[in-house]
Amino acid sequence: MNVLAICQQILTNYPIEAWTLEEKDAGFNNTTRFIHTAGQTYVLRVYENHRDENKLRFEHYILDGLSQADLSFSVPRAVRTLNGETFTVTADGKLAALFVYIPGERPSRCNPVTSDR
Repeated sequence: MNVLAICQQILTNYPIEAWTLEEKDAGFNNTTRFIHTAGQTYVLRVYENHRDENKLRFEHYILDGLSQADLSFSVPRAVRTLNGETFTVTADGKLAALFVYIPGERPSRCNPVTSDR
């Protein structure tokens, strides 16, 4: 199955319509795509390095707690599926999650103080 078809399958689980897909810099461990709608940008993450639902629930629980703290920086915020979950499972068993996009620059792989751009 190609990436577009996988993204289409995943996004049927979320309350978004009329979206476009953008591929940017590759991630290190996961497949990442940017999803654009009329009023919002999201980051779709397909987990390639594990299929442990409990591990992912814990990660999202921590992110949710951090997002409610008074921090000087933004924390990824998972979008809830139509079933109220913070992630979904693809037909081939991979975990996937949709996050609200946080504007910024990606750190350089060689020097985290500078960006790749």
